[in-house]
Amino acid sequence: MSGSVYVREFYQAGKAIFEEGEPGYEMFIIENGEVIIWKNINNERKVLATIGKGKIFGEMALIDSSLRMATAEAGQSGATCIKVNSRKLEESLHQSPPLIRTLLKALVENLRRIQK
Repeated sequence: MSGSVYVREFYQAGKAIFEEGEPGYEMFIIENGEVIIWKNINNERKVLATIGKGKIFGEMALIDSSLRMATAEAGQSGATCIKVNSRKLEESLHQSPPLIRTLLKALVENLRRIQK
């Protein structure tokens, strides 16, 4: 992304935006369309959520540097997403008070534990 904070990208219907188990380097904001978040459980695709315009996804992997917990793919009409650069987000977090960083990491840890 050559130093930019964000990039706008269109994903065709059914195209994976990221896959479960991958490292996360961006978070996403849906500008148009919808995104399906799903997980492979016992060799079956389990849809966790279908999200639309204005929603954010993929942020947890950026906060705690863990692997993606689920797959995100563009819905039936595709999706235009704004990808936010992890390095820029990290720079902003390092400028925030340590309490904020600690709280964010604790929240993500709790969410990951609940979703297992």
